[in-house]
Amino acid sequence: MAIDSNLLQQQANDLSSKLWAIANDLRGGIDANEFRNYILGTIFYRYLSERTEMYMEEILKVSHQYGYKHFFYGSSKETTDKMVEVIKERYPGVSVAGVYNPPFRPLTEEEDKEVIQMITDAEPDFVWVGLGAPKQEIWMAEHQNKIPGLMVGVGAAFDYLAGNIQRAPDWMQKANLEWFYRLCQDPKRLFKRYFITNTSFIWNAVIRGK
Repeated sequence: MAIDSNLLQQQANDLSSKLWAIANDLRGGIDANEFRNYILGTIFYRYLSERTEMYMEEILKVSHQYGYKHFFYGSSKETTDKMVEVIKERYPGVSVAGVYNPPFRPLTEEEDKEVIQMITDAEPDFVWVGLGAPKQEIWMAEHQNKIPGLMVGVGAAFDYLAGNIQRAPDWMQKANLEWFYRLCQDPKRLFKRYFITNTSFIWNAVIRGK
């Protein structure tokens, strides 16, 4: 069941009363396909803007109902094995189409072709990419139009679901301070990303207008 990513993005940006009415009305005699598309648009808008980890979990919740298939790319085998166990226990009936744990080095051209074929054969609706920023964004850009499914970079979501990383308290999540909580957990790895890479991005994208 392929997803039109352009349509999904369009619906995610559509804040009309019709979208919200459809998203909240489960008994209105709405066509199943129309409802599926609109509810995904609503979830995308509400959760992707906050945390992609939450977006992934919200999609997993409705996956069995709508038959969505998922492919997970990234992290270690140990982590993804734990994550898949949690997903199957927490979201019964979810279809895991495949998992790939890339080595800690760039893939060769031949290896990359094999991965593309693996994902293509799996025919996923969603490809969740957990490589961390900016690796996952680079990987998704390089594989645009090469693989099926909607690619979504989810950062540390695999580790969260596997139980490797503890989530911030609810009040910090609501205050958008989870980044600070993560920084305190892993300052050596995240300091450069938060205070150097992000600052450089803000300077070039916002201040200089690049």
